[in-house]
Amino acid sequence: MRLRAVVIRIFATAFLATSQPGWAAPTKGGAVTNYTDPVQQTSLWFGARSHWMQPWRGYLDTMPVSRLRDAIGINLNVEPDEAEAVCAHLQKHGFKLARIEFGWGNVDWNHPDQLADPARFDKMVQACKRHGIRPLFLLNGHHGAPCTLRFYDVYLTKPAKKGDSVVYLDKTNRDLIMPGRSGLNQLSDYMAAESIFTSVDAEGTAALSKPLPKDLPAGKAPAATLKYLPFYPSKIKSTGKTPPEFEETMQGWLDYVKVITNAAKKALGTENAKDAGFDLEVWNELTFGSNFLSINNYYAQPIAEGDGATAEILKRTVDWVKDPVNKLPGVGVGDGFNNQWPWGAGSIAPAGLAALDKHPYAGVKRYPADQGTPNGIRPVDAIGRPDGEKVGVDAWKDSYIPTYVSHFPEYFLNGLQTEHLVRDISPIPTDLYGVKHGRDTHPTNTDGTAAPAPKMWITEVNMDPNGADPGNLADYTRGGHTPVAPSLTAADAEHMQAKAILRYLVCGVNKGVDRYYFFAAKDENPIGLGLMRWSFYQDIKSSKGVYPVKDELLTSETMLAVRRMTGVLGVQKISKPRSLSLQKIEESHGHYQFESDPATAGQNPDPHPPLYNREVLGFFPFQDGDTRFVIGLYVMTRNMARLYKPDAAVKDVTRFDMPAESYKLTIGGVNGRTAKVSLFDPMTGVSSPVSVLSRKADSLVVSVGLTDSPRMMIVNE
Repeated sequence: MRLRAVVIRIFATAFLATSQPGWAAPTKGGAVTNYTDPVQQTSLWFGARSHWMQPWRGYLDTMPVSRLRDAIGINLNVEPDEAEAVCAHLQKHGFKLARIEFGWGNVDWNHPDQLADPARFDKMVQACKRHGIRPLFLLNGHHGAPCTLRFYDVYLTKPAKKGDSVVYLDKTNRDLIMPGRSGLNQLSDYMAAESIFTSVDAEGTAALSKPLPKDLPAGKAPAATLKYLPFYPSKIKSTGKTPPEFEETMQGWLDYVKVITNAAKKALGTENAKDAGFDLEVWNELTFGSNFLSINNYYAQPIAEGDGATAEILKRTVDWVKDPVNKLPGVGVGDGFNNQWPWGAGSIAPAGLAALDKHPYAGVKRYPADQGTPNGIRPVDAIGRPDGEKVGVDAWKDSYIPTYVSHFPEYFLNGLQTEHLVRDISPIPTDLYGVKHGRDTHPTNTDGTAAPAPKMWITEVNMDPNGADPGNLADYTRGGHTPVAPSLTAADAEHMQAKAILRYLVCGVNKGVDRYYFFAAKDENPIGLGLMRWSFYQDIKSSKGVYPVKDELLTSETMLAVRRMTGVLGVQKISKPRSLSLQKIEESHGHYQFESDPATAGQNPDPHPPLYNREVLGFFPFQDGDTRFVIGLYVMTRNMARLYKPDAAVKDVTRFDMPAESYKLTIGGVNGRTAKVSLFDPMTGVSSPVSVLSRKADSLVVSVGLTDSPRMMIVNE
């Protein structure tokens, strides 16, 4: 999610390791007695941020283990011939969900009730079915192929110059041109009919909807004809009426939804089932590929002004899916228009929407430099008070910016940016410009009754390790980067990714995220975003799609870690939901993530103290049956690429692991007198006993060693 004042996406473009002051220079230890504190969330109004306040600590839930077990998904960006083996591998390692894109451009021009390549669709979907993976179909109209369309070439009889509004065409394929719907492709972007032919006369003089952004030589030029007009406003500003052009394209969209859902039911064999067995996401982000959402993007001057199309597209899609006549029981619809924005909320969602969808990619930041220039976002100190000095009309300069690197999966569950995710997954309702946000906020049905509150689906996320490898040091430095990281190996990147995926899941699901679809199943780059090893794909290619007999050496550390984690999640039913609490954290080492402000060191309380590791200790409990709990525990370090052991061998991937630290935890809500306690590490597969220091009928005091990746404490009464 790119960082703007109101944008909720930062592309992960770097993954840097650096020395974090203070970690190896401990102060005296200390304790946390108010681990769960609503102020951690409520002190951060929209328009505030903090290096200290952590919204995820504003509340504490004990979720059923089924929430975690059923939340694990992936973006299935593989070829149909790979799908069977890939889905088998995913199933083996605990994955239950897959996001698959078949855009509007895949609908056949001559047969608008079917896909142009139904066999491709069937292979993908049936592989999911055989391996217990529920598909989420991304409904999208990327402007490279935004709707049903025809591609072809036209031929310019003479060169055209940048700025020209007319081109001259010979007779080749001129009969395919439909003025107002046909145009030249890829003039400045991967975009079909980017400049539309508004008219073509008998001599081949073609007027363009907007001037050419570049010179074109005589000869062949790519073109396309769109079956539907780009979306007109849903209501015209001057009349308040819905234009017929909008209705035509809207109907084309719903016909596309019908094609996908009919094909899905057929492939899954769920035509008359109680659950059709799949879900839908409407659109994929608005910051790229979305020009088709407004006709005005295709013209030099606006030709129709009024309300945008997105809200009506979403509402009508939800209504269509929920209409019993379309026979789609159990199908949930997620809002992809708000993938990158904080504006969507349960209180203003269309009734029947299943989920607010997000893409919380978090990139590297090096503070204080990356705090940026003062702006309207107000700093908040460690006590939860407004901080900083006002400069200019509406800008705030920080009183103190700590020095550290931020690159960690929970970035958008913290308060470093005002557009955090906690507002929409927390049971604590908050206000954003008069709109109520929160886990339980919900729309209203037409009869005035409350509609279900939408959940949150993270339909894309991962951490990109590429920026941590400078490669050629001279080129890296010339590119404006500071070479503070060692050169990462593929094993390093895989190890870091495994830790990150576990952290996303254990923390995010416990805090209220319903699903994670990680990006992605496949990436040829060994230091990339693929959760599965490239060698796995090479093997199934050589065996023509057959699953490897011995897949151990082809299985990534990420897949193994997820499999181990899910292996300790039980399947017992819960008849008596219970809540655990973390009553106290004690430690004697005093390690921290960043140093304090020397100018406030003598104040009590200190508004700018160190951020101690005990303050970022994650305690994420899940209930399995009535007498068993699985608790995710780890230190939420701010920089996962921190090199803790610089003298270790390059082949030692653990040189990036935080050495285990000892913590004394007082856990409430458990029968401490009978509880058996152990600690399981999904990264290594090693289980170890836990030292129980004291026992009571309703609490337990334990001593545990924790690191920067989740260890699962199993409490069995």
